[in-house]
Amino acid sequence: MSWNYRLLEKEYEGEPYYVVVEVYYDDEGGIQGWTDKAYPLGSTLDELKEDLRYFNKALDKPVLIEKELPGYEK
Repeated sequence: MSWNYRLLEKEYEGEPYYVVVEVYYDDEGGIQGWTDKAYPLGSTLDELKEDLRYFNKALDKPVLIEKELPGYEK
């Protein structure tokens, strides 16, 4: 299993909004689950900077649409 940060389009009262989440993949690359939201963190300033770099990498990937993901339940 692996994971990365991704942008996820969610809806609130019919309006879309975007959030960075952790997405978990199986060995074949299929999405197995995701978090509700993610926060950059680190136990040192350098670790926080590195985590923010991973957040920025999520901006270069296609946006995932929550209601289209396998296992989504409203």
